[in-house]
Amino acid sequence: MEYMGLIFAVVLPVIIPTILVFFLFGGSPGDTKTRIFSLRSEEGLRRQPIFWLSIAVPACYFISFGIIAWHGHVLDLSSDGLMKFVKISTFPLGLLSTAIPLSVIVASFHSTEQTAKQILITQQKNNIESFYTHRNEMFNYFDRVGAVDYFGRFTAKNRIHPRMHKIFFCGTPNEGVPSINSKAFDEIESLINTARRQIHTVLMTDDMELLISAYVLEACNTLHLLTLQLNLVEVSEMLSSRGKAVYLQVEGERDWNKY
Repeated sequence: MEYMGLIFAVVLPVIIPTILVFFLFGGSPGDTKTRIFSLRSEEGLRRQPIFWLSIAVPACYFISFGIIAWHGHVLDLSSDGLMKFVKISTFPLGLLSTAIPLSVIVASFHSTEQTAKQILITQQKNNIESFYTHRNEMFNYFDRVGAVDYFGRFTAKNRIHPRMHKIFFCGTPNEGVPSINSKAFDEIESLINTARRQIHTVLMTDDMELLISAYVLEACNTLHLLTLQLNLVEVSEMLSSRGKAVYLQVEGERDWNKY
């Protein structure tokens, strides 16, 4: 019987406050551990179940072991009775005093959680600002170029497509300044070099067959692909309005119009 009483004296001071705190702060059995034994930085200290447990559990232990210590004694409201109470209540009072350091520790942990959350929010805000500043500066760079007249044929305002930032740079706003997509730059550089070589061939050759082949089949195709890759909307619109599509049937190539 004494062992059962000791078990109740040790276990009940933990179970009873936990159940009370659980019902006071709500929740379902599945998230009891999450709600009671964790700190939520978005809420104040008085809304932290574990903070109230750090006070209630020592208080319940004080009452639990106090009942054992006070058994067989009567209430005496005199100086001798007070001295006797302090003497027999040393252990229960020691358990009650643990509420102070425990609550202070919980409050310190909660403050640390709030500080960490604030740092995280600030970092995310700075990353988002850095990302969009980088993108805006890229657009501003091309805006400074201004409109360019290409031999009186058409005028390009150098309005870069917003998609280009996503193509040439990798990352998300939460990650801050995006990193360079080297592969995209290499592909564009390769197309530009290819177009340069093909146009050079067109300008330098006297062979009409080679000229047509280099211009129609190679240079125009490369420049068209480069226009698409760079999202040069102004050039595409100019070609659509002033140009005319030409389809060449290569000898030995299947004529898809028959199917």
